[in-house]
Amino acid sequence: MKTMVYIFLCVLFLGCTKHETPPSSPSAPKCRIISFTTGSWYDSSYVTYNSKGNPLSRIRKETGTGATNLFFRYDTQDRLSQMLTTYTTADNGEYFEEWHYYFYNNSGKIVKDSCWFNGTITANGPVPDFGQLFYGIKTFEYDNKGRIVNVVGWGQNNYRFTYDNRQNLDSMHVKTGFGSEYSVGYGPYDNTTNPNRTHKIWQFLSLDYSLNNASNVSATNQFGLPTAMSATREYPDFLKVFYTDLQITYDCNPTGSGHAIH
Repeated sequence: MKTMVYIFLCVLFLGCTKHETPPSSPSAPKCRIISFTTGSWYDSSYVTYNSKGNPLSRIRKETGTGATNLFFRYDTQDRLSQMLTTYTTADNGEYFEEWHYYFYNNSGKIVKDSCWFNGTITANGPVPDFGQLFYGIKTFEYDNKGRIVNVVGWGQNNYRFTYDNRQNLDSMHVKTGFGSEYSVGYGPYDNTTNPNRTHKIWQFLSLDYSLNNASNVSATNQFGLPTAMSATREYPDFLKVFYTDLQITYDCNPTGSGHAIH
């Protein structure tokens, strides 16, 4: 069972992964994540942003199969339109592992993720490897707080999420395309601020809109954001990187102008 749970968590969270947001803390700082180090592979990652405060990349010090860099592209409305995962850069001629295209509904929420796997980056889009014509589609449904609560993924695997009365992720119920079902529970939670809330893209990629943290937080910055924490469950990931121990560095603007907490 642990192996099955691991496989489906990898497909959901590390495979192809709203303007409306869950309730915010009025005293939350204006911060953004700029780097972090994980204890799983002792790997450092760095995050860059554009002039509008949206992520441009998450670059790993060490890359390899399943351990890629992320690159984000935006449409003319400053909405996330594409995400590429690569071992190097997102320049033309480089190899990609995944190339996601995102589609929106009239409310400005991502409702479909269409993903190509394994090929070459060109100015005209992905060129799959010879014989590699497969691409996958995910669809997303939201609750009235703008949180993803239902995902239909590759192979018609269905994932349903529930939140507790503190607005933290409580459970994920999985029904596989083969008909088997299981549930994963989350928590308990502390009172520190979940770092995913520093940008709505981190919430979307993690499928987690929790206000607080279920990991063991051992240190915070002056604004209550964790700077050091360790995993309390199997296979957690942070910005698409699995971790056991995590150290996070932020750029914060205490005056309130700049980076919003969601």
